[in-house]
Amino acid sequence: MEGWSKIAPNLFVWNYVTNFNFPTVPHPDIQPLGPDLRFFVDHHVVGVFEQGDEQNILAGDMLPLRVWLLSKLMWDPSQDQDKLIDEFCNGYFGAAGPFMRQYVEAVNAPAKDPKFRANCFNQDLKYLSNDLLADCNGLFDSAESAVRDQPAELSRVRRERLVLESLQLQQEDLPKEIERMKKQIADPTAAAKTVVNDYETRARDWASRAILAGMISHNYTQPTEQAAEGIIKRGRKLIPATQPTH
Repeated sequence: MEGWSKIAPNLFVWNYVTNFNFPTVPHPDIQPLGPDLRFFVDHHVVGVFEQGDEQNILAGDMLPLRVWLLSKLMWDPSQDQDKLIDEFCNGYFGAAGPFMRQYVEAVNAPAKDPKFRANCFNQDLKYLSNDLLADCNGLFDSAESAVRDQPAELSRVRRERLVLESLQLQQEDLPKEIERMKKQIADPTAAAKTVVNDYETRARDWASRAILAGMISHNYTQPTEQAAEGIIKRGRKLIPATQPTH
């Protein structure tokens, strides 16, 4: 960019601002949005196309915030990005705004490490640690409680929580849960079925809510309906095969 700006007075940029492999996973790239645009302005960029998650409708990685924030910053990159995020969270989520603001800060905190790298096709999700997800769930609990009597704001909070629910379902240690259940149910097949059936009930509930909320594409290659089947049924292989009786 610096080299091109020395020989070209009018540059156009096509920028990626999502994780195309996992558009429904928190991607810590919000902090650079404003600085990047200011860098473009300082280097003769006169047009920018910010390509984000174009497949999902509302339900994804804080999509309403991302669209609103980018629109504001592209109109005037000199604006204070933190104040804009505060304005959006308080206006869009109402009394839940402070907790949702903390959530945005929490999932983007890994990118503050100068050594952190996560490009637009990132597949390394180690930054989404169990501790971070636990903290985020606590924030969502507080957010939901703050707007429990405000249906519009409550539905917005719950829609944003869908990405965390998806991650937790996929990271749930079903073999460990089955071993724990065996201490209560001696029959290993019955214990496995109990755990797997409970998991599938919760996974199906998540999938139906996610699809209704507008989560069309779960990842770069799979629609949510297709991906959800794999998530729902992933525990079935853990149920011991029934031995034939003679």
